[in-house]
Amino acid sequence: MNAGQRYAWSYTYRDWVIAALNEDLPYNQFVLYQLAADRIPNLDSKHLAALGFIRLGREFPNSIAETIDDRIDAATRGLLGMTVACARCHDHKFDPIPTKDYYSLYSVFSNLREPEQLPLLGKGAPQPVYEQRLARIRQAQTEYRQRRHAEMVAFFRSQEAEYRKATADAKTMSNPELEELVRERQLNLHVLRRWRQGLPDPAAVPLEEFEKIYTEGDSNNTRALRVRYNTMLAQAAYDGAPPRAMAVEDVPQPTPVHVFIRGNMNNPGALTPPRALTCLGGSDDQPFTEGAGRLDFAKSVVDPNNPLTARVIVNRVWMHHFGAGLVATPSDFGFRGDLPSHPELLDALAVDFVESGWSLKKLHRRILLSAAYQQSSADNAAARAVDPENRLLWKANRRRIEIESLRDNMLLAAGKLDRAVGGLPVSLTAQPAAPRRTVYGFVERGKVPGMLNAFDFASPDQHAPMRYVTTVPQQALGHGRRCQIEGATGTGTRTLPPRAEPRTLLRRTRRRRPVPECG
Repeated sequence: MNAGQRYAWSYTYRDWVIAALNEDLPYNQFVLYQLAADRIPNLDSKHLAALGFIRLGREFPNSIAETIDDRIDAATRGLLGMTVACARCHDHKFDPIPTKDYYSLYSVFSNLREPEQLPLLGKGAPQPVYEQRLARIRQAQTEYRQRRHAEMVAFFRSQEAEYRKATADAKTMSNPELEELVRERQLNLHVLRRWRQGLPDPAAVPLEEFEKIYTEGDSNNTRALRVRYNTMLAQAAYDGAPPRAMAVEDVPQPTPVHVFIRGNMNNPGALTPPRALTCLGGSDDQPFTEGAGRLDFAKSVVDPNNPLTARVIVNRVWMHHFGAGLVATPSDFGFRGDLPSHPELLDALAVDFVESGWSLKKLHRRILLSAAYQQSSADNAAARAVDPENRLLWKANRRRIEIESLRDNMLLAAGKLDRAVGGLPVSLTAQPAAPRRTVYGFVERGKVPGMLNAFDFASPDQHAPMRYVTTVPQQALGHGRRCQIEGATGTGTRTLPPRAEPRTLLRRTRRRRPVPECG
């Protein structure tokens, strides 16, 4: 993979999530920090790593609108169980989500930028060589922007006659007609709009708006400089540079966006200030006022009066333990989603979760100590005839172990598992294999290792509500491939007595004592 395509310190977000779960950070704070840690006064700087939730999503270099759409989708489906992204081009077909709701959140997530210097999270070896190289690339970026900006402004001034005529011709044109006019006459839409606004010097576009006037060649050149910069950052990170948070920050002067009619950003409609979703009590009369609105949005998500957030996470935890959620569509609690199989139980667990301080460990404990969880997986013909899918929980579901746990258990049984916590990712396909836990493996989004794909690994390129279970020949073949997990089989196996007792083998491989076999 090209180092310029890597997120240099993405591992700091993974380490923050693991630490937060181990420390039982209250879930409301867990969400708050991931959406707006930089906006919370006097917060420990280590929590800035939580902003990787926003920063480390998909990026579309040629379409900022797609990048923002991915952020909205991840936040709303992941935290609220609502398919808000379906209201991008029109009002939601089934749920009470108007298009203005989508663009109110677009106003929140579009007024962000990457800090010039990512926040430090710890100490590391000085990197004077990399720092000098990074400074030179930044200087080259600045000089290129300034030079090309001056050239473009001079060019637009030389086109004064063309813009005056276009302004006169476009007086009664709609936005789509204006786009067509610009294409035909090879003008710049942003500059023409400045002419229509009657500004004193319409051609003098501010340097901050360079991206709105640059050419395709400028786009390619700035992207090339950015790739060079990211490549150097990645090399520095993997050579021991101090860890940094993949953070974001609000732009100095946030600007509300308009509705994009039919999803066309060049066809603006009604103004949409940042605010909460209408179905959660939001209205234009109560806009977010703190910065770009991320902190206000985060507070609306974790508000105890919000009926969705607690139920969504409770349902996800239940799904983790039972294989299926009380709501079978964990990222869609809307009209098209499934109704809960046990609505009173979901409500009770959600209320108790909030009243117990949003503690995930207490939630796990309550579920694991329940009679429903501790049932046998033995069959019951009478119950199966009534409820073949076991939606009423008359037995325990037999579940396939996930690939991460499978690989880790193989390494553990072989006595090779490295229990170190945190740090740089390792290759899962290297030879010999790295014995670290699979959660610390490096995953290239466009090229997921075949071993992970064969065992139903979730797509790292988009929000994945759940993992779908398949049965394919590659899974049986994968169990016997020493090249995938060298050290867990063959020469890597732990030495056992020649005639080891079955209970010893079971303890080594399954980490439990034998129990009588169920029917």
